[in-house]
Amino acid sequence: MKYEIKPIRNEDDYKAALAAVSPLFDNEPEIGSEAGNFLEVMILLIEKYEQEHYPIEAPDPLKR
Repeated sequence: MKYEIKPIRNEDDYKAALAAVSPLFDNEPEIGSEAGNFLEVMILLIEKYEQEHYPIEAPDPLKR
């Protein structure tokens, strides 16, 4: 299988990236393998996109 790493620029790219890595979580590839490298890089790209577009604010400890 050929693994293609592409930037995540919009919601369609984001959904495609999630779909591309999803099967690799069920059968995690060996670190350093082509699939393992693909998974590692894509996870970084997905995390960056999520931080920019779906930020999670820290909870306010004084708010109830």
